Amino acid sequence: RNFSAQRWPLSRSSSSSSLSSYFTVMHEVITEIEEKELCAYISSLLKRKRYEGEHWDSVISKYKELELHKDRKLPARVNATLKRLESTIKGSYNTKVSLIDPHVIDLDAEGRIGSHVDSVKHSGGVLCGLSLLSTRVMKLRIDQDSSNKHRYDDDEAVSMLLPPRSLYFLAGPCRYDFTHSILGKNEWDPMGACLEMAADADTYNAAVQRRLSIIWRDPVVTDLDEAPSLNVGERE
Repeated sequence: RNFSAQRWPLSRSSSSSSLSSYFTVMHEVITEIEEKELCAYISSLLKRKRYEGEHWDSVISKYKELELHKDRKLPARVNATLKRLESTIKGSYNTKVSLIDPHVIDLDAEGRIGSHVDSVKHSGGVLCGLSLLSTRVMKLRIDQDSSNKHRYDDDEAVSMLLPPRSLYFLAGPCRYDFTHSILGKNEWDPMGACLEMAADADTYNAAVQRRLSIIWRDPVVTDLDEAPSLNVGERE
C-alpha cells in the first residue's frame, strides 16, 4: 500500500520547515469497509456511555472514551485491521518501538479537543492516531511552558487536515514542545488546513461532525532524548 503525506504550515518562519520531519499524515491506510467495521465495533462498546460535558482538565468536551485492552475478544476482521495498523506504525519509526493498548475517543459533532501536550508520565515519544467518520483539523502551536520555546517564533503554528481513514504521527519537538488540538465548530481559520477543509466558516461548521479516533502510544521513556523519531517522509 502506498501512502501520501500532507502538511500545512501556518506561519512562514524557518522553523516551520524544520518541523516537517516530525509530523506527517498518511492517507487511506484502511479501506472504507474496514472503517465501517471498526466504527460499528467501537460504537457497540460505547453505546451505553453518555457524552461527557468536559474532561477534568478542561481540555476535551463532548466525548466518550475507552481503552482497547488486549484481553478484549475482538472480532477477527477488526483484530486483523488493528494488527496491520500497528505494524505500519512500528515500521514508521527509526528504532524498535512497543505500543501500549490503544485509546479510543468518540468526539461528538459539538465536541473539540483543546491545546495540550500529552503527559510524559503516561507515554513516551510515540503519538499517532487513526481518524474515522469525519474530517477534522489538528493544529500544533508552540507550548509556552516548553523549555525549548526559544527555538521557535512565538506564533509558530502548523495545521493538518485529518480526513477519515488517515493516520497522523507526531514525534520529537511536535510531541514534546508543541501543543496539539482538534478544532471544533466555530473555529474556522482562513489559513492552512481549515481553508483546505472549507472555503468559509458556514461550510466548515456543517462539515464538523462526529469523529472517532484510535490513538497509539508507547510506554514511558526514562530519557526523552532516547524517544523514537519518524522515518516516514512524503510517500506518493
